[in-house]
Amino acid sequence: MNTSAAIEPLYSGELLEAAAQCFVRERLRRDGRSLVTSCVVIAVGFGASLALGADVPWLIGMGAAITAMGPLYIAYLYVAFPRQYAKRMARVLTPTARISLSQSAFEMSSQGRESRVPWTSIKEVWECPVAFLLVFSWPGMSFLVVPKNGLPPETCELLVGKLGAHAA
Repeated sequence: MNTSAAIEPLYSGELLEAAAQCFVRERLRRDGRSLVTSCVVIAVGFGASLALGADVPWLIGMGAAITAMGPLYIAYLYVAFPRQYAKRMARVLTPTARISLSQSAFEMSSQGRESRVPWTSIKEVWECPVAFLLVFSWPGMSFLVVPKNGLPPETCELLVGKLGAHAA
């Protein structure tokens, strides 16, 4: 298959939020252990510095702030990120966007804006219950959502093929 027809899937705030929640779950499934380990190591180091008599107030404050950042970041990912991502993307994508996929690139146009992204720029393709996620950077938070609603079978096959290519 050389090219796939252009499609216009429906986007909604709920779909975008569900896709972002899926992204967070997958990211934490992959990185959760190292994030928690980092939090524990930082907390132990901060506790050890206090136990050994650290008495410079600004260093104690900085250590406390760094110690709190990890758990706050994880809480942000669970609670606020999906909603913020959905709001940001809904301004650009809802109610529809025109998507075109080919063997060489992913193209999207919405509200007079067009972008063409070669598949080489997409690091991974993840499949969620409501959509495919095209991940641009890892461990960054940059991804696009291709809803499954109304996708023709050949487009799903192309995305599943890209999913398999990234898994190899």
